[in-house]
Amino acid sequence: MNSNPTGYVVQQVKSNDGSQEGWWVFITIVVILLCAGAALVSRYYLNTHDIASPLSHQKSIVELTDKEKAMVMELRLAHQEIVALFEEHEQNQWPTVNELQDWLISPFHQDAAWEFRGKHQWYSMNNGIYAGVAENTDGVSHLVLFSHNDQADIWLASDSVPNMSGFIRHLTSENEHSEHYDINQRHLAEQGWHQLTP
Repeated sequence: MNSNPTGYVVQQVKSNDGSQEGWWVFITIVVILLCAGAALVSRYYLNTHDIASPLSHQKSIVELTDKEKAMVMELRLAHQEIVALFEEHEQNQWPTVNELQDWLISPFHQDAAWEFRGKHQWYSMNNGIYAGVAENTDGVSHLVLFSHNDQADIWLASDSVPNMSGFIRHLTSENEHSEHYDINQRHLAEQGWHQLTP
């Protein structure tokens, strides 16, 4: 403040040209852009560097043939139907293959698509496990569907499965004393089967 000889106080006021507010707006925009850039870089880094590599027994669906992809899609839809039928059943029993065929649920239902994809003969293990043995080698290989989880767990036989004949004999034999073939995820992985992953 300046005093003048008349005794009045004179205050100088800076003109309001908006320069002060302009700096605040500029700083705010820079901070927002830096935060957005940091978020994008961290997201890119997480998506490209921290992806868990598939285990040796896993196979990505991307690697499958068109027939195999179509079969996987059918099995995922069938899985939802199987779980719904299990939950609706009074005694919580898994549906049999015959029931799935009666409900016209693919790939259990024997239609043109069933024939095109390998004529799989399906077997139920009575605990939410369904195994499909391909009769046609031009189609999709043998499959196992585990339906006791929220998501379908699908396994595809590779060409190098060592004891495929034992697997097929186990499924098709009604004799309790037939060769034992343990159908669980660990054993399938050890035998060369591939667990399909998204």
